[in-house]
Amino acid sequence: MNADNNSNTDKTIDDTIETTSLTGGLQGQAECEQTRRSSSSSSSFVTIVVARHGERQDYVVRDSGGNWVQSAPRPWDPPLSEHGLEQGYKLGTHLVGELKRLDLPPIAGIYTSPLLRCRQTAVQARKGILDALSRNDDKHDKQQPQKVRVEMGLVESINDSWYRSWACKKSDGTWGLRQAFRGPEDVATLHPRALEPVQGILSEWSSHWILSSDTNSENHFDLNYESLTKVEEPYTFHPHFVESDDSQRARMRQAVTLVAAKHEADHKDGTLLFFSHGAPVTHLFESLTGRLRKDHGTSSYCCYSIYRVDKDAFLKTLKEGGNDIVYWEALQINQAEYLHEKIVREEHISTQS
Repeated sequence: MNADNNSNTDKTIDDTIETTSLTGGLQGQAECEQTRRSSSSSSSFVTIVVARHGERQDYVVRDSGGNWVQSAPRPWDPPLSEHGLEQGYKLGTHLVGELKRLDLPPIAGIYTSPLLRCRQTAVQARKGILDALSRNDDKHDKQQPQKVRVEMGLVESINDSWYRSWACKKSDGTWGLRQAFRGPEDVATLHPRALEPVQGILSEWSSHWILSSDTNSENHFDLNYESLTKVEEPYTFHPHFVESDDSQRARMRQAVTLVAAKHEADHKDGTLLFFSHGAPVTHLFESLTGRLRKDHGTSSYCCYSIYRVDKDAFLKTLKEGGNDIVYWEALQINQAEYLHEKIVREEHISTQS
């Protein structure tokens, strides 16, 4: 990420802190901190859960010999498979019990990438959370999460491999395009949306937000929420201008930082749940913990990681301009055992990094 982008990230964090301070948010944080600590042993930490979406329909079709991409009106935005919907629901029900087992606050807010597969997973998880809470006999453990909110900074990697997965003549969803099909691309055969700034694609989610005929999606979405983050650069496949790993790490960290800061400024308790994609959740692990990607491993469908950071250190860093990095503790890393299924890695992954 270049210096200008870093400056923009710091400025956005500063602006968020300034705005919430003017409304009495962070200025009053110290006064109520002791009271909040006494109410819960975990309130001295900021806690988040970061998860990947469920199984993709385009991969299911591809692995059965078909090609979902070539006939799709929006080939960059595949939905979940039926199994993926089930995985999202299981994640929600599982997290209710797992957070309680770990003595962590219940889910209070849910934020998601604008792409359909993540939005579907987020809705399914919220439904699972609500159903699990309805079966809970503990009257003091009934906090319902707010409706799902779309946060643009949680979007998929906007890199060469992403474009090649849907924009080329022989794209079939495979990340980076199958090796046998790689080579110089004739611009005339590229999908026309790959030639336009990516903001056009990303901004369309609100007009294509209906998930399926039976999810009653509108009851689970906060359609009035305005994202705190956005993709700044006008990325295109041709001319070739795509996102770097460093930029992706920065925007993912910015997204969770700004949302968590706003949550704290509003004096809200609870754990925040974020939904994103395979590479972004792994890059976020690197950024939050300072550890290597191999320590996380490959992200499987509906895997999740739980992070926490000392609240005082987190807020102090934000107030001082975000120049000092505060590393988060990973309590759980890349967990998917709760699904009780054999994890099959996606096939046909490009060998080119």
